Amino acid sequence: MLIDFRERRMAIADAEYEESNSGYEIIVRARKKLGQMIITDAKIDGVRAAVVIDTGAQNSIANPMLLRKLRARERDEIVSVDVLGTQLTSRATFLRSLQIGRAEMTNVQIGFADSPIFAALGLSRRPALVLGMNNLRVFDRVAIDFSTRRILFDMPSRRAERDDSRQDVPG
Repeated sequence: MLIDFRERRMAIADAEYEESNSGYEIIVRARKKLGQMIITDAKIDGVRAAVVIDTGAQNSIANPMLLRKLRARERDEIVSVDVLGTQLTSRATFLRSLQIGRAEMTNVQIGFADSPIFAALGLSRRPALVLGMNNLRVFDRVAIDFSTRRILFDMPSRRAERDDSRQDVPG
């Protein structure tokens, strides 16, 4: 599965034949469970956590165990609706840092809720986060390769800035 935020498109293709499955800056290994990719090499404000990439989730939701480990204070209320129309209300806060492999996001808004997804994936008793589309948008591209259990991230491009500066130079 390829999500190209730069080109505003999503594609499903066999990774072996997908030519855009190259040039990614960060590649992270994951394990597959119940059709979800779970990344275990993640840190959230310094706390080791499992991260589930969920392209059907509008917002990112963390479990109560992560809330306890972070000792975070919930602030606002957010309402998320998944692709099946299920609505989930959670208390939200901003994280200073979310690291997945070498990729780092800062000032990340997440909600905290005791969602059934954590129990279904066996993640109720350890810090875990379902990373939704609102936070994945910080990347130019995200590719999920289920056959090799890899998630590939393309960091935000500086190409647009370079292209704009070249237009100002007489040629």
